[in-house]
Amino acid sequence: MPIGLKQTTAPTSEPLTLTQVKTHLRVDGSDDDAELTLLLSAARAHVESRTNRQLMQATYQMTFDRWPAGGVATLRMPPLLSVTSVTYYDESAVSQTLSASKYHVDTASEPGRIVLDDGESWPALDVRPAAATITFVAGVASADDVPDAAKLATLQLVGHWFENREAIAFGGNPVELPHAVEALINQIKVPELS
Repeated sequence: MPIGLKQTTAPTSEPLTLTQVKTHLRVDGSDDDAELTLLLSAARAHVESRTNRQLMQATYQMTFDRWPAGGVATLRMPPLLSVTSVTYYDESAVSQTLSASKYHVDTASEPGRIVLDDGESWPALDVRPAAATITFVAGVASADDVPDAAKLATLQLVGHWFENREAIAFGGNPVELPHAVEALINQIKVPELS
């Protein structure tokens, strides 16, 4: 069952402040602030991608060609905060919204999921790609709730990229990502959904 996932609203804040990054790197002054801000955003996105976990609050749309089996739709990029809507194209190719009274949103599980209520079934879909769309909010609202392993991996990535500003090293040995970053990522990694 093909599934698409697209972030529609990016996080409005980072899990770390620029001050925290500069303290970690022992950087004084503001000459490198723009670059460090860019590196922080890229490092956070890298950690999210490698862990299959949303760190700071963002909105996603997950699309399905057909409904998941068993009346349960598991949503990627935990933690799940809320479900905004479940929309679909019915057999007449008309866009519909599934009533929230027909399903329960499970934010306690990781990853979160939508579970149809007893006696309910998914409505019939039009035969088309992305016939159903679940819009949801994932991540945490406060940087205080971001796992420490994610923050430390992000700091180490920023430091690594700040010190190794080129994609390849000329005249020396190539520099790989620190093994500690992978170890930290593995602590909080969510298994890939099939």
